[in-house]
Amino acid sequence: MLSEELYYMLEFPKDYFLWEKNEIVIQRFFSFSTLTGSLCSLQKMTEYIHQLRRLLTMLIGAAMYFKYIDFTIDSSEEDLGNEEVEVKHSCRMFFCQVGDIEKAKHFSSRDSRFTLLKREDLHASMGELLNRWYEDQEKLGEIVNPYISDLYLPAYIENKFLSVVKGLETYHRSFCESIDMKCIELSKDSDFPIFENDKKMLIDYIADSISPQNQKYFVERLFHEDEATLRERLRELFKLIPESLALHCFEKLTSNERNKLLSSIIDTRNYYTHRDKKRKYRNLIISREELNCVINRLSVLLQFFVLTELGISKDLVAQRLSEKIQRQF
Repeated sequence: MLSEELYYMLEFPKDYFLWEKNEIVIQRFFSFSTLTGSLCSLQKMTEYIHQLRRLLTMLIGAAMYFKYIDFTIDSSEEDLGNEEVEVKHSCRMFFCQVGDIEKAKHFSSRDSRFTLLKREDLHASMGELLNRWYEDQEKLGEIVNPYISDLYLPAYIENKFLSVVKGLETYHRSFCESIDMKCIELSKDSDFPIFENDKKMLIDYIADSISPQNQKYFVERLFHEDEATLRERLRELFKLIPESLALHCFEKLTSNERNKLLSSIIDTRNYYTHRDKKRKYRNLIISREELNCVINRLSVLLQFFVLTELGISKDLVAQRLSEKIQRQF
């Protein structure tokens, strides 16, 4: 369990008897605890801290640069022979980071002072948000980790594009279960005898009429599990974002323009995945400026879905992302 806590400490100066003054020191920190009360291993604590860094990066909306993180572990009683002494344990974790927050070329100076979600935006929901992030880490981590890594490192633009498209595709597969499939889902069970008979006829046809070197290809396609295509996933995700955010992100697209954009994303993803002949992909995005523009807009979608999945208000996230778009694009 993870919670955010405050620590108040009243300090008196050494010469407090001469000067009538004191100060209150306020420290804000995150507290990890287990249901059993046992201590977490250092390896587990390190894992939790890195996951927390990634969450804060998503909330801030940009890479976070810092030198180290201090964390304390529950104190223990040490037996010194004739007495027991309470020993406090602490550790400082240093980070080696690429670049400087103000000088790194891959980090826009216009964005360095913009915070996507502020503390007052989250208010009392912070504790619930933190715990939800850790509970869904298996799913959310697969979606956001490649995207966040590209925020810190000067990644190739092609890899950034693949990361954000894969993140959106994985998000839809993990969290959008109500996809409206156009095709009828068929099973391999004996409940569909007609389907099984037709499939057997196709297999016999492949064995008799298709050249041996190509038979495996067609048989594998015949047994391929029905799954939504990338186009269907992106089309449904586009429908799920608020209209105000869609207008800021993509302006007002006609149906044909939206289909062309989807075709461009799909062809570009397929080309950079397979790296075969360019002429196969009529809608391939060649211009780096255009590709970077598409990456920025798809990143906005990814941020919206991940942050709202954590329980943050859709209206709030849409508003903050719209403000970011106005500064960035």
